[in-house]
Amino acid sequence: MATELETLESELATVRAAMNAIAEGGQSVTIGDMTYTEASYSALSVRERELSRRIARLNGNRPRLVPVNFGEFRR
Repeated sequence: MATELETLESELATVRAAMNAIAEGGQSVTIGDMTYTEASYSALSVRERELSRRIARLNGNRPRLVPVNFGEFRR
């Protein structure tokens, strides 16, 4: 039985392959029961980011923190 990390990595590879197929001129790609077209490329992009974040969390990587200057809003 695959671990959650293995499952996510496999799905991420599938999503990236679908994105490449669409970018290289494919009209549509089917993953499971969903069919993606050029119009839904952004949906694949969102899914790729989500999977990447979940994998990073499972690997113990924290998101990069960026210092923010609130200027006049600081007390």
